[in-house]
Amino acid sequence: GGATRRGEGEGEGSEVVGLLRRVERLLVLHTGKEEPVGGRWSSSPPLALPRDGRYPPFELSASCSPGQLASGHQSSGHQSSGHRSGQLVAAKVGSWEVEQTHPSATVVRVLGEAGTAAAESEALLVESDVRLEPFSDEVEACLPPADWSISAREIARRLDLRDAAGVDIFSIDPPGCVDIDDALHLRTLSPGVFEVGVHIADASHFIRPGSALDREAASRGETFYLVNTRANMIPPRLSEDLCSLHPHVDRLAFSALFTMDERANLLSTTFAKSVIRSAGALSYADAQERLEREGCPEPRTAALQTLGRLAVLLKGRRAANGALFLASSEVKFELAPIEEGDASGPMSLPTGMALRKQQAAHSLIEEFMVLCSCGLPAVAPAPALLLTLIGACLQVLANCAVARRVAEAWPEAALLRLHPQPEESKFAALARALEQQGMPFRASGAHELAASLSACTKPADPHFNHLVRLISTRCIAPAKYFRSGAVPREQWLHSGLAEPTYTHFTSPIRRYADQVVHRLLAHAIGWGAAQSEEAVESEEEAAWPERLGELDELIDSLNERHSMAQQAERASAELFTMLYFRDQQATVSDAYVVRVAESGVTLLVPEHGFEGYSHLAPPGGASPFRYDKEREELSAGGCRLRMLDRVRVRISVELGPLSKPRLVLAIVEPKLPKGAAAAPRPTAFQEAIAEEAASPRGGSRRGGGKKASRQQRSRGNPRSARRQPAEFRVQRS
Repeated sequence: GGATRRGEGEGEGSEVVGLLRRVERLLVLHTGKEEPVGGRWSSSPPLALPRDGRYPPFELSASCSPGQLASGHQSSGHQSSGHRSGQLVAAKVGSWEVEQTHPSATVVRVLGEAGTAAAESEALLVESDVRLEPFSDEVEACLPPADWSISAREIARRLDLRDAAGVDIFSIDPPGCVDIDDALHLRTLSPGVFEVGVHIADASHFIRPGSALDREAASRGETFYLVNTRANMIPPRLSEDLCSLHPHVDRLAFSALFTMDERANLLSTTFAKSVIRSAGALSYADAQERLEREGCPEPRTAALQTLGRLAVLLKGRRAANGALFLASSEVKFELAPIEEGDASGPMSLPTGMALRKQQAAHSLIEEFMVLCSCGLPAVAPAPALLLTLIGACLQVLANCAVARRVAEAWPEAALLRLHPQPEESKFAALARALEQQGMPFRASGAHELAASLSACTKPADPHFNHLVRLISTRCIAPAKYFRSGAVPREQWLHSGLAEPTYTHFTSPIRRYADQVVHRLLAHAIGWGAAQSEEAVESEEEAAWPERLGELDELIDSLNERHSMAQQAERASAELFTMLYFRDQQATVSDAYVVRVAESGVTLLVPEHGFEGYSHLAPPGGASPFRYDKEREELSAGGCRLRMLDRVRVRISVELGPLSKPRLVLAIVEPKLPKGAAAAPRPTAFQEAIAEEAASPRGGSRRGGGKKASRQQRSRGNPRSARRQPAEFRVQRS
């Protein structure tokens, strides 16, 4: 079951009917402003409240001494500068006995003073279950020795492309990239016929099924990317060295070789385990400069330009099939290091931020995963767009080809990825808002939706089309992994790419799903011991139901970890946005209404690239606005707020003594009616403390027997278990 966000119109809610399993996860608690007096707490044990407002206040166990909390001591050795605003702690939930007013929690470690960059970053890692701890000795023992090199026997059993005639393998990477998991080449086979190679790091060679390394990678699911750090799925010895396709060194790869004509028609496909030697790692600037050259006979430049032309054809063909080009509000930060640090390493603070532009040099791989739906251009695209298309469209091509092969070889056990078809009803509010602006909008099918998105433009407003695509992204269910035998074939479609069968194959350094697909493909092409009698028998569908069950559990875990990775990425961007505006004067900027709810509106601030929630209902009082749920509109007198409206907002940060620092978006234009509040509601901790102050507290354990304690528990903190509205979000698809 689940809970909805009160006042934000997220649905009718659900009812919990049973517990399938308990998830042991740490909570971040705020100890409040209460300080020990003479080495003793004024109340015993001390009261703390989770940052997640769905939980009630907790009694801290005696295992954490007042001195530890007051000094900010933590396991990493970090010393806080003080405790005026209380401490953040990571705690494990304990019991809630019938005679207790509040449940108990045991402090695992103290994170630091609330509101500081280091403590808030540590809290984010705990809340998002990001694992930055070093890999265990058992995992490290699975890695090759320091003097490892590719053996002659291994080379002999692979396709050797290191010195193949006409094969110039290269990668295109951002500055400082160390985990290079893909490279490509193009060679001319005959006039108008080309071989296109997509070479993917063969991480599965080093990750043996069932090993400690394999179990740890599966548990982590994927690499988590945060603003100032990342949590690797596999140890750096592999991800940044032995698996990474660095130039001028021999590397193991899994290659997909495509024969294509000059119209990008696919003539044949071959998969092979290979040995490659990349001849160069092009920077984005170098690759773009090569695309701009005219009449250059240099082979790599000519190959890059040919790949660009093929990419445009592939893109246009997929767009004609109804592929969608959606959008995300992805923030780009400029960071400067500071002396303050956390357990994970040096800390940085943002000195600038802006919406990351959706263009070639900054989204080579990701952008083409959701293809542009505007059709073939009348003229040749700019070099920047070509650069976007080349690597990304070839990866989509490889992912689709691999998906078809593994689905054919493993009809019940292929790991695939689907993206549900858009549901027209989900676009109703957006369609009404657009029609009010004279823009008809249809979402009855992929082609209609793609055409509508392309048509929603305002020449005088460069942000409008991005806004419409961003809102449309929220109207479509996210893509997810699935097992081929568990879903009817007619539901396999990846609607965003307009591909009937799709999977992930091209990032095995960063995603465990790709590891699974590599193994399936290896068996499908007859690699390794798959031809043994035992292996053949094990592949019979009816002979391994337990293995299918294990695969289903793994897929559920991978979907959950992917969702958590996205959540962590958004939370990291939220934190650094707050840190940026904390050190700024109140800033006024344009914003757009993305969503309307009873208590306020969600706003996109394109100048700085983030979304935030502007509360319009005063704390504890009635909102001056009338909420029309069907029209998604707030109105009060002559003031009206609707989806897609443009407003002016003042951006500031609230530094409350008992709560998490939060961003405040106050609408200054249009003028709001009297009684509208820009500040968010009180936090659950503030409410809990207020209630505690309103009644005498003789300790957290109260007399009166079980009946009395139950009554006190039920009325002691009525709001604390309620899920609080999201104060601020940064969305990335």
